[in-house]
Amino acid sequence: DHRDLHLSLRRQRQMCIRDSDTANKMYWFMLNSLEKWNSYPNIKMKDIVSEGHPLYDDRINYELGAWCYAYLINRVGDPDVVLEVFHPNVDELGWEGAFYKAFGLTPEEFYDEFDLFLTLPYSEQKLVLEESISNTCRQSHCE
Repeated sequence: DHRDLHLSLRRQRQMCIRDSDTANKMYWFMLNSLEKWNSYPNIKMKDIVSEGHPLYDDRINYELGAWCYAYLINRVGDPDVVLEVFHPNVDELGWEGAFYKAFGLTPEEFYDEFDLFLTLPYSEQKLVLEESISNTCRQSHCE
């Protein structure tokens, strides 16, 4: 079930990621999430969004959800894709079909890519965040 990632994507879009305070929060989100992440050998992103996993109800879903949003926005270059492509197509295409249409990959492919992203040094991860902040603010007029 991908509802938690879906809700997290929506919350992050509404948040309008834009300033150094948010960048600082995102740094701590990643640090906190990786600490929990690393306490479970062989964990995968798709595991923690599944009911029954010990981290399912943990704050890690929200914290990594913010990074999922930044990663996906960086991938497609358009922060409005969630509202303009993803949401309008969920009823017709289903969650997975709308996800593919909006982001150009299946949720499973995304989870695999994001798992690799989590292994990168923070100096590389933050580049995705910086681009997402820039795109979100420029296109959403929140500067």
